[in-house]
Amino acid sequence: MVDKSDRKPGDEIQCSMCRKEFTLPNDGVQGIQKNFFMAGLIEVRSALNQTKTTVIPCDVCKANTSVCQSKTSKATLRCMDCQENLCEDCYNMHKAFRMLRNHKVLKIDSDIGKKEAEKTLSVINCDIHRSKLLDYYCAECKKVVCVSCFVESHRTHDCKDVNTVEGKFRKMIRSSADKISTLAGELLAKKEKSKGKEDFLTRIAERENEILQRSNVLKEMIDEHAKSLLSSLDDMKNRRLKEMQAREDELDRHLIIVESFKRYCNKLISKGSASDICRGKDELLLRAEVIEEDHETYIMRPRVSWDVAFSTTDISNFLKSTNGNMVGSLKGNANFVILASYGSRVFY
Repeated sequence: MVDKSDRKPGDEIQCSMCRKEFTLPNDGVQGIQKNFFMAGLIEVRSALNQTKTTVIPCDVCKANTSVCQSKTSKATLRCMDCQENLCEDCYNMHKAFRMLRNHKVLKIDSDIGKKEAEKTLSVINCDIHRSKLLDYYCAECKKVVCVSCFVESHRTHDCKDVNTVEGKFRKMIRSSADKISTLAGELLAKKEKSKGKEDFLTRIAERENEILQRSNVLKEMIDEHAKSLLSSLDDMKNRRLKEMQAREDELDRHLIIVESFKRYCNKLISKGSASDICRGKDELLLRAEVIEEDHETYIMRPRVSWDVAFSTTDISNFLKSTNGNMVGSLKGNANFVILASYGSRVFY
C-alpha cells in the first residue's frame, strides 16, 4: 500500500485492517509495529520447515552444552510452549519435569507438526505482569487478560477462559472471512468487466496521435500558405524589377541623346568649317529645342517609389473560440456503467 500510494516517511496513511490513519516512521514500513500473530506464524513455519541440507541446532544445547549427553545438537523437536528447538536428549530431560509434561511438543519437518504449529503460535505474556499468560477473555472490555489483571481489574466482568470461547470466536471469524471473501470475488468480477487502465492508455495514445496528425496538417497548411506568399512576393519582385530596369534604360537613352548632341556640337564648333557651321545651324537648333522639350517632359514625370508590406492574419477571434489553441481542444469525461449487482449492492 505504501509503494502504490507513493508515501514517504512522515506522510499519513490508513491502516488496511483497522482503517485508522497513522504517520509512517522514519525507517518506513520496517518501523511499523509488527503483527505478532503473523510474526509468530512465520517464525514457527521457519523453524519447522527443516530441509535435508538445513541443520537446526538445539536451543538447550546452545545455552548449556553440559546438559546434553549426545554428541550432536541437531534439533528434531520443538516445544510450542517454551518456543525452543530440542534434540532427543534434551527432549527426554524436558518431559522429565512435571511442570513441562503437558507442553505441546511437535516434530520438526512433519506435516502434522506444521498444521498443529500454525494453531499453536508463540505464547504471549501480559504486558503488565510479564510472567503471566494471557488466558482470560473479558467480554465487557473485549480484551485478553492474565489472571492477575482479572483479579485486579476485571473480577466483576464477564470473563472466560480463552480455551472456552476460542471455538465460538473461531467460527465467528471464519463466517466473517467467508463473507468478506465474496467481496473479493465481486471486486475481481468488477476488475474483469472494467476496461481498466490499459484501455484508457490506449485511448490516450489514440488522442495523442490525432493531435500530432492535426499538428502536421496545420504545419503543412502553414508551409503551403507561406510558400504561396513567398511565390507572390517573388512575382511582385520580378515585375517591379522589370519596371525599374525599363526606367533605367529610358534614362540611359535620354542621357546618351543629350551627351551625343553635346559632343557633336563641340566637334562641329572645334573642327567644322564655316560652311559646315552654316549648313548645320538650323537643324541643330531645332534638334536642341526637341531635346529640351523631351527633357522637360521626362524630368517632370513623378518619381516612382516601390514598397512591399506584409501584414499578419488576425486569428485572435478564432483563437478565442478554440480556447487559444489552433490545433484543437480536449474534453475529458467519466462514463459510469453498471457492471454487476449482488443482492442489495449495485456496483458501477
